[in-house]
Amino acid sequence: VYLYYVVFSLSILLNSLTAFGYGFQYLWPDSPWLNKNLFGFTSYLMVIATLLLTQHFLDLKQYARRFNLTVNVLIAIAGFLMIFSIFSPLTPTIGIGIVMLVMLFIWFISGYARFKRIPGATYLLLAWSGYFISILAAFAVGMGILPDNVLTRNFAALGFITLVVVMSFALADRLNRLRVERLKAQR
Repeated sequence: VYLYYVVFSLSILLNSLTAFGYGFQYLWPDSPWLNKNLFGFTSYLMVIATLLLTQHFLDLKQYARRFNLTVNVLIAIAGFLMIFSIFSPLTPTIGIGIVMLVMLFIWFISGYARFKRIPGATYLLLAWSGYFISILAAFAVGMGILPDNVLTRNFAALGFITLVVVMSFALADRLNRLRVERLKAQR
């Protein structure tokens, strides 16, 4: 689970670097091709990492087999699209839609897991709820409903940060639960 969290965090970082233009500005300024094609690639990488983290964090194989199968299918589709995104300029557009659908699906899985009292689901639900609120606020800024200022312009980035921080707490809680279970088993 911890490796999936690291990959998840790195994929968010890479996606943010490409989405906000910092990667092109500071890391690969001489490669417009890389900048153009990396956004789709990192979007799908983020989808795969998010799905894997959720799948293993909630132990869907044990607690929700149908969701586990759906996650596996989504991982396969995202993997295909990730490879295809290197060659096609259309996939970033498709990628944004898929990213949003997968995030809604993960939010739904988190709510279901919370309802079924799967350990750690509350953290996951909080993390994704906070992220969705930040995305909705970012859309509201784009549509002129909320004022455009430094804070509102960076709602999506703040949502990513919140997501990563809450997931860190979730992993710490999981580590503590495993430690307690191990101590009980030793007695």
